[in-house]
Amino acid sequence: MLRAALLLLLPTIAIAGTASDDGDVAMIQIQQGSLKGVIRQAGPTRNFYSFRGIPYAQPPVGHLRFKEAVAAEAWLGVRESFEPPQCPQFAIEMILEGKEMEVKGEEDCLYLHVYTPMSFMS
Repeated sequence: MLRAALLLLLPTIAIAGTASDDGDVAMIQIQQGSLKGVIRQAGPTRNFYSFRGIPYAQPPVGHLRFKEAVAAEAWLGVRESFEPPQCPQFAIEMILEGKEMEVKGEEDCLYLHVYTPMSFMS
């Protein structure tokens, strides 16, 4: 499923970097809609595009729980892809200190992170 999702995303990506008050952003158009990511730096001279939290499947909740992933639906407008929800996980204190069970996160966590060199999209 992951490979299929990437194959859908990669051919449809067109990036335009712009400057804003929040820093450098990158806009892309994929099959499901528009995404807003950021331009990050890896070392003093290497920049790359970062798109975190691109949905590749519908949330696995309700009737979709324990089923094969269902492709993400399209969205209207621009979706910010800076950070996805945190997947469910136990707090480290539970394991190390035997504290009462507290699960943090959301079940809606089927997302992709895509990082690509700026030179790749130029």
